[in-house]
Amino acid sequence: MHRGTESGSIEIAKEYPRRWRFPVLNLYVFKVILYQTLAVGSLVFFALALERVLRLVQVVTRHGASAHEAWGLIVYLIPHYLGLAVPAGFFFGVMLGIRRLHERSELVVMRSFGVSMSRLFIPVGALAALLTLAMLALTIWVQPHARYLFRNRMNTIISSDVLGPLAPGVFLSIGADHIVRTKMVRVPGKFFEGFFMARQTEPGLRDFLTATTAEVLEGDASTEEGALDLMLLNGILIREKDFGDSKSITLQFRFEEMRLSILTGSVLEEPGPRGRDERELTAFELVSGRADGREPDSTPAQMGAELHWRIVQILSLPVLGALALPLALIGQGRSARASGLALGLVVLVLFEKTARLGKVMAESERLSPWIGLWVPWFALIALAMLAHRQFSGDRGRPDRDRKLLGRRIFNLWGSSKGN
Repeated sequence: MHRGTESGSIEIAKEYPRRWRFPVLNLYVFKVILYQTLAVGSLVFFALALERVLRLVQVVTRHGASAHEAWGLIVYLIPHYLGLAVPAGFFFGVMLGIRRLHERSELVVMRSFGVSMSRLFIPVGALAALLTLAMLALTIWVQPHARYLFRNRMNTIISSDVLGPLAPGVFLSIGADHIVRTKMVRVPGKFFEGFFMARQTEPGLRDFLTATTAEVLEGDASTEEGALDLMLLNGILIREKDFGDSKSITLQFRFEEMRLSILTGSVLEEPGPRGRDERELTAFELVSGRADGREPDSTPAQMGAELHWRIVQILSLPVLGALALPLALIGQGRSARASGLALGLVVLVLFEKTARLGKVMAESERLSPWIGLWVPWFALIALAMLAHRQFSGDRGRPDRDRKLLGRRIFNLWGSSKGN
């Protein structure tokens, strides 16, 4: 039986070359950590995005737009929140995935066949490489353009609501030709009581209007583009003519209902070109110092700090994966999960806050970006190396010969087949 088993395993070994044996293990570990990464990353993403959506709904509805506009705006913020969720999801996904293998004693079986913990860096590194490419595309091109589109759309919503800032008892200028005031605001930007308006219609001609109530009308096919339609009820119109040395009233009458149109196209704030903020510049524009053929508004220090910040974000992914693997092995049993996760959370938050502080100081030229941003990154590498030596269990225990490992696997397979 033993000979048959041995000869059978040799035949299997010949049929399946050695290069096909180990990728199965890598693929299995890769699948485990991938599922955990997707789960944790999705949770972080939706938690961050939901908080921003609620704030956007409040801002947008306050300016008279619909909640649908807020959901449209959040689309432009997806790249930003992906940039936050991917590193955190990957870091904790690796920890939870490796911890799951540890709790199921699968790591013990791997170790018994000579698979060291260092070998697990292969699937972890493969996933880190894929996510690094995704982060590269996000930070180089997608995030800057999405941020500009968000600012452009938000500016349009806020500036189009010209009566939104109108508060009781306060005069509000609309462009250079209109001044309005109200005693009471029923619906912000929509309905007013005790309404007053002074407007310049022609050179030397000025109108004063008062109304018991004023309501902003919804635009229809007859509404001119860039116009604000008002319905005034129970009011008085007084027209004043300026003759140079004197002024006289040329028209005065009462009205029960008057529809008034105000051209607001000239008072809308222009969003401006892309690049007013260094975060709207692509990586290539940060390097060249020019955006769309013009000088950006940001200082060289701000652009340099932003460029270093993006590079550190990208390169931190493989380091976080290398650190998460040994941290997941801290302690024994199910009760050890909280300690590893808690330590990982502290390290991740500390690294992010330290690097962000270095970025702020580099922007104000109080610190070089090579110190403020790269020192935390190198410290993270040193911590990952130390954690691997202390907690991986590979120190003083090198991998066994791969041929012996392959022989054991196929011997076991042949034994089960013979039985």
